[in-house]
Amino acid sequence: MGGEKRAAHIVGAGVCGLTLAYQLAKAGFEVVVLEKQPDVGGLARTFRYGDFSFDIGPHRFHTDIPRVGQFIRSILQDEGITILRQSSVYLFGKFHQWPLRPKSLVRLPKRALLSCFVDLFRRPPFQGERFDGYIKSKYGETLYRIFFRDYTLKYCWVDPAKLHYTWASASIDRAIIDKRASMDTLLDTLKVTLLPRPVTTEFLYPKHGVDVFSRRLAQKIEALGGKVRLGVSDISLQGAKGRIRKISYDGTTDEVDVLVWTAPITLLSEKLGLGTPKLRYLSLVAFNIQVGRSVPFGDQWIYFPSNELTLTRASFPQNFSRDMAPEGKSGVCVEITTLGPPDMAAADKKRGRIVQDLERVGICSPSDILDIHTEQIENAYPLYELGYQQERDRVMREFGRFENLFLCGRTGLFWYNNMDNSIDKAFSLAESIISGQTRKE
Repeated sequence: MGGEKRAAHIVGAGVCGLTLAYQLAKAGFEVVVLEKQPDVGGLARTFRYGDFSFDIGPHRFHTDIPRVGQFIRSILQDEGITILRQSSVYLFGKFHQWPLRPKSLVRLPKRALLSCFVDLFRRPPFQGERFDGYIKSKYGETLYRIFFRDYTLKYCWVDPAKLHYTWASASIDRAIIDKRASMDTLLDTLKVTLLPRPVTTEFLYPKHGVDVFSRRLAQKIEALGGKVRLGVSDISLQGAKGRIRKISYDGTTDEVDVLVWTAPITLLSEKLGLGTPKLRYLSLVAFNIQVGRSVPFGDQWIYFPSNELTLTRASFPQNFSRDMAPEGKSGVCVEITTLGPPDMAAADKKRGRIVQDLERVGICSPSDILDIHTEQIENAYPLYELGYQQERDRVMREFGRFENLFLCGRTGLFWYNNMDNSIDKAFSLAESIISGQTRKE
């Protein structure tokens, strides 16, 4: 290529794609980011309706990796605020702090409490690959039955016995962020339930919504001469002789030096003529509810495992930052998952039940609600069904035939990660691309 700049096309303007684009733009690449949504942020977008702001469920930054933490703070600067984690679970008609604390355990029905205690000493060893066996080996039969089983079935729409155990390590175990609160052994479990004071975890959060991080990154990319194209309606790829040669979008066709894909790998496989992999994603429908008074909860999010409730998880933006809702008013984001693309007609039918459930659990009454906005978010979580690893590896080997094709991010890697993991992965990938490495599988 002589002295010409290398061009990097990045599909997806989420946290991973934008972090990578920024690193490559700083290194002198001609960067083009392509995003089908009208806004940047990907799964970390923020919806705004007047003075109310809603993230897609609970988002926050938390990392033990120095370079990631430093990078996040350098982008957020005055926008970054430190908040303490507070979350809970609704069990047996009551709210309990999550992870469970001694005062929560003693409020459980006596039979359940006794069973939980006995389970500590008779948890079965984990064998095989099934999610349900993994959970029972770590938390016991009782907690599996009263919380994990029903919550997982509501959230995934799949029998827990048909999920791979890594769904737990990727989702449930991550809910216990502080290492002091792990439950990997009997001793760990006893420490969690008997600690004299609660474990506190600090998060970093942008006070005007999580998408501030992505919007500031996009501005920096464009200031370096890069392009961030939003609302891209369609993308097609041409590959030959072990490389992606051309990319076409909205009437434009570009030559490709480097292509980074952060969108669903199922879509990439189809565009390359490799068929549709047997991999599935969970999508979300977010009910962003504007409430005309202060909601009497300090939690940032609450889990609802009971199958008697339509609610699965609710988050409260103003408990992340008071700037997310007007003074004296509140926001409530209720997430409902779907397998495959969101069925908005079916979601609309649940609206009345959601309002009833919010009143039933004491969050707000129908008369408090000012408005409800329904948003659809496709491909929010890779679903770890039994056999997914073998299928993902097979697909990755197919992609490995293209030396200038790289994958990154939650949907691009079929990897249930968080924002901090995506940033770290983007750093590593940028270093590889800048050094001229080609993809090898």
